[in-house]
Amino acid sequence: MFYFLVKNKVQFKKYTMREKQNFFKQLLRALCGPIQTEDHYSNGKRKFLNTYKGGRLVKKETWHEGGAQQKLERYFEDASFIIKEFYKDGSIKSEKTRDAENNVYSKEWYKRGQLKSKKFVVNKELIFYQSFYKSGITKRYYERNTRDGFYSRFYEKNEQGEPLREVVAEHEDYLIRKTYFREYVIIQYFEKGNQIHSEKICRDSIPRLIGLS
Repeated sequence: MFYFLVKNKVQFKKYTMREKQNFFKQLLRALCGPIQTEDHYSNGKRKFLNTYKGGRLVKKETWHEGGAQQKLERYFEDASFIIKEFYKDGSIKSEKTRDAENNVYSKEWYKRGQLKSKKFVVNKELIFYQSFYKSGITKRYYERNTRDGFYSRFYEKNEQGEPLREVVAEHEDYLIRKTYFREYVIIQYFEKGNQIHSEKICRDSIPRLIGLS
């Protein structure tokens, strides 16, 4: 039982357990300002710094022993977050962001700044992924769409940009796999996980998917 004032009169009201928890959580946040904890390396340089607000971790920073920042994490009330990692020279290594709808976006970079990979995950399901060689050529590519029926596509290239293999599925139970060799391509057809047909074709005569040419 809780009470509150309405026009200088005390009134009583029953609250649910969730309402009580939210009330005390808001009270704690109002009373408690930011609290920080930290630690240092033996050389005196800061190792990490954690910031709490209302009993909740809102920011976490870590550093390499040499003093360069290693990681920066920010957490928000709606369960979203941003996490960044850095190389010892200060350049960006990776970035991971989650929004309030549980969509996760990730990127990675090589030490010299070239994009290494990017990924998009929705409710723990991989929707898109693409990785790159240091030259910028796509190494692996994957996309999946289940909104309008079903469609998934994957392909892989070598460092010269030539296709190695590709898999396309326009239905959950049916897919086509192509494996590239120097002079020919093997095409395999699968239905419900079982191979139903295969063929060997001269490499120069097979049409390539968009993005593989």
